[in-house]
Amino acid sequence: TQCIQAVNGVYQTLYSIYSSPDYWRMVDLGTDVAYSKDVNSAVQNYEFGSGNTGTGSLWLNAYEGIKNANLVISRVSLAEIDDAIKERILSEAKFLRALYYFNLSNTFGGVPLWTQEIDIDAVSSIGRSSLEEVRAQIIQDLTDAEMGLPVSYPSTDIGRVTKGAA
Repeated sequence: TQCIQAVNGVYQTLYSIYSSPDYWRMVDLGTDVAYSKDVNSAVQNYEFGSGNTGTGSLWLNAYEGIKNANLVISRVSLAEIDDAIKERILSEAKFLRALYYFNLSNTFGGVPLWTQEIDIDAVSSIGRSSLEEVRAQIIQDLTDAEMGLPVSYPSTDIGRVTKGAA
């Protein structure tokens, strides 16, 4: 039960990202889907920097999800629980970590990449990885996740990631 609650916490960050108007402003304003005369051209041209409104919330929220996914992967791997449930939880966490890195890399290109549980004080010293390295990790996480995810869930677990999503 605690392991499932832990992976549920990794899902929670999705709400923080996708419910944010800043996220949708960043994603849509450079396309023909949306336009705003009140937004500077840097956002509309996908030239994001630390001074652009909203970029910080995506960065912080995505890394919150990555930190939590790494924690789940690290700790649940050692848990003495049913192997099938363990594999599913680890697969969900890897899928979500891949999704958070996908959002970050689509917006910022190469970003700091870490896949282990680490001391929070060490995070600020991690340099950016190349876009290719980040995308390779995304593919690895999704490949690993696909192996342990079910095709579907009972109605009590609707909304969890599935093999098809991976």
